[in-house]
Amino acid sequence: MNVDVMVSRTTNRTKSPHETGLLHRILPVIRRRALFSPGDSILVAVSGGPDSVALLSVLHELRPAWNLTLSVIHINYGLRGRESDEDAVFVQRLCDELAVPCITRRGDSVREKAPGGSSLQERAREIRYTIMRRMAGESGIKRVALGHSADDQTETVLMWMLRGSGLAGLAGMPAMREGLFIRPLLTIPRADILSYLRSLNREYRTDASNGNPIYLRNRLRHGLIPYMKSVAPSLVKVISRQSEIVGEEDALLDQMVTDLLPSIVTERDEHFCLARAPFLNVPLALQRRIIRRVLGRLDRRGRMPRFTTVEAIVRQVVMNAVGSRWSARGVEVFCDDESIRIGTSYVQPIGRDSPAQECLCAGIPGTMVWPPTGERIQLRVVDEDDVRNIARLRDKQVTVFDSATFTLPLRLRSWKPGDRISPFGMKGRHKKVQDLFTDLKVSQSVRHRTPLLVAPEGILWVVGLRPDGRFVMNASTRRFVVASQTPR
Repeated sequence: MNVDVMVSRTTNRTKSPHETGLLHRILPVIRRRALFSPGDSILVAVSGGPDSVALLSVLHELRPAWNLTLSVIHINYGLRGRESDEDAVFVQRLCDELAVPCITRRGDSVREKAPGGSSLQERAREIRYTIMRRMAGESGIKRVALGHSADDQTETVLMWMLRGSGLAGLAGMPAMREGLFIRPLLTIPRADILSYLRSLNREYRTDASNGNPIYLRNRLRHGLIPYMKSVAPSLVKVISRQSEIVGEEDALLDQMVTDLLPSIVTERDEHFCLARAPFLNVPLALQRRIIRRVLGRLDRRGRMPRFTTVEAIVRQVVMNAVGSRWSARGVEVFCDDESIRIGTSYVQPIGRDSPAQECLCAGIPGTMVWPPTGERIQLRVVDEDDVRNIARLRDKQVTVFDSATFTLPLRLRSWKPGDRISPFGMKGRHKKVQDLFTDLKVSQSVRHRTPLLVAPEGILWVVGLRPDGRFVMNASTRRFVVASQTPR
């Protein structure tokens, strides 16, 4: 990633008004949120940009009065070669000037492709937090301070809003996270941060990649947000206040879930068991949060599940889909008369072997488990090059569909009398599924165990036998969905 990085120097040094002004503005937040206390040891994450430089400066200003022990962590990912190294040198020089210990860590593993297809930014974030947690644990550090500003909060809230997030996303970044990470500058606009740095005549690094439109955050920062400010000049202040209000309401709902969990959820042998009746008696908003909390605990990387995954589980339970089983994103779900069992491995039914007749797909990509046989039906989106390789296989266990021809949700179910399909190759002519079974010499016992992949528009696939020609890929297909059958 070749970007230009320049060192910016603020000029026109003036004395205390900006220094004490900024400090006095964040002190009420520090006290109200109990971000840290006098005598605490604080690790400050400093990239060299204006926000983190201002954060270190203001904490350094507070250090004598509060008897703070400060140290700095700088993470060099090496993505910009010499320029990345110059960032590290800059941060070390600033720390020498302030007499603050500085530790630089390499984050070169950010280049390694991680499972799950996470982006470069996501991998960098995971590496950053892992390093900081480890350092805090090893050194007995009380808090890790991050230099996010009110402008960062505005960008974050808008990003989550555009992705259709719930309250947790609209609350933005919390002032404190995990009882360790703190954001003292979260209510301070960047314009005020730059004014503070000018008062100190303090240098900072400016990364030209922050203008690269490939990143959604940058498109918001340089496109949407300036336009919104032309309509609502106090946008940053308004969103900062809104995120604080929403965050408090989100925390209240989370506390309600915490209070409910003991009466609904029990943990058993690498899975969670939810009591069905009490679960159905709570409002839908809390049902979603309960499922989300459980799925978050099961994810080894601590990722929260997609809304579609949560909604699919809730929908199945509310629809009384007794005996249904499915999996998505490495999690399996089984519903019986009295409970919902959720785990990261095959979930056994309680007390009986219940062959489900229907199960629901949480979304694409996703995986469903067909209980009568234990086979898995996996759905994924592929590009045109992969499709060519798949098409050459001529495998009855794999079918490629045109996603423009059907909508969600998708279901696996057993065949029913009257089911009809337009088998691929029959030029649009329809046939009863029962007659298809007869033509292919499928026995009665196997018929009821053969799943049908069904969309609202019709039967897509008699799995392992025939797809419906109306839904398979064709010369005009632009988005390819591969459905594959894997025996247990």
